Amino acid sequence: MSALTEFAKKAFLSARSTIGGETITINGGASVSAVLNEIADSQSYEDTGFSPIASFQAVVESTEFTTAYTASIKSYVGASVASRSRTFRLTDIVSGRSFITLKLESITRA
Repeated sequence: MSALTEFAKKAFLSARSTIGGETITINGGASVSAVLNEIADSQSYEDTGFSPIASFQAVVESTEFTTAYTASIKSYVGASVASRSRTFRLTDIVSGRSFITLKLESITRA
């Protein structure tokens, strides 16, 4: 493990304990601890009418994620994610050496 990776992981653990880690669950599987940003609630008026949209990102330590979820990382795109007493759709995953960032949006969004 490089010094930079080690530093980033220690900073993540510190941030998670300061900011507060929260759990997320993908497709009813194992819970993993993540640092979540604030939920952005917005709305869109499409041809069919009002469509509420909520979105946010969750950052998970890569080893914790890949231990809990063993399939190909990109295979989870489109999955249902439970967090903050709500259900979201996993719309994008960005994986790096140390962390995996999950982009979550309202499950009701088309």
